[in-house]
Amino acid sequence: MIPTKILTLEKAELFVKYREIYSILMSEWYAITDVEYDALAYLVKHSSSIILPNVKSLTDEKKQLLKNYTGFLEIGLTVN
Repeated sequence: MIPTKILTLEKAELFVKYREIYSILMSEWYAITDVEYDALAYLVKHSSSIILPNVKSLTDEKKQLLKNYTGFLEIGLTVN
């Protein structure tokens, strides 16, 4: 079982702010297993891609945030 690693708002802000080191941060994106609502809302508003392949479940509130997201989205579940 993968240990829980939560994406916080502070970390989401860093990921967006320092896009130039994106390839270095890829291992961080892949290690995340949960995401805080505020962090996800920040990414939806400020990022052209969200890569969270090990996030396997989201609350309905978080799914609603992603419904109208137009950027690249890779997540470990289907958002209808």
